[in-house]
Amino acid sequence: MSRDEYIDNTAADILKRIPPQYDTVKVWKKFGGEAISPTSVVLLQELDRFNNLTMTMSKSLTTLRRALKGEVGMSNELDDLSRALYNGQLPPMWRRLAPATKKNLATWMDHFLRRNQLYSGWVNICFCSFFFLFVLLNKLKKILLFRLMTVNQMLFGYLVFIYRNHI
Repeated sequence: MSRDEYIDNTAADILKRIPPQYDTVKVWKKFGGEAISPTSVVLLQELDRFNNLTMTMSKSLTTLRRALKGEVGMSNELDDLSRALYNGQLPPMWRRLAPATKKNLATWMDHFLRRNQLYSGWVNICFCSFFFLFVLLNKLKKILLFRLMTVNQMLFGYLVFIYRNHI
């Protein structure tokens, strides 16, 4: 297998694994539109960054494959991309858009796909449920303000239920 064939196969494999873009407008509406929570804003910012990365990955790999076939000229960026793919390293044009890492390409791709699963979970399940503690503390703050109390004056209680399996 030649160097160009190896790079083309690697690019094709990565292209198949790139997830589709997130519809951030739809997510924004799902989480409340104008009355969106700060945690949802962070999710939307991460989805925007992720979308930029996936778009750059798709475009650069598609253009690289065309350049390897001789359909377009090979630029310096595409040459750097091909060199990185051949050496199993994270390409510089992707590294600028991704969180800082020292991982090789294979490990980074695994991490990239796990991040996508995490984002998908947050989008499909109520993102707010992952921040129950944040919601609880906000409720506590409102109660304290309403009753003009300090945290020291608040009394917490709890019940412990013991479950015994009676045979």
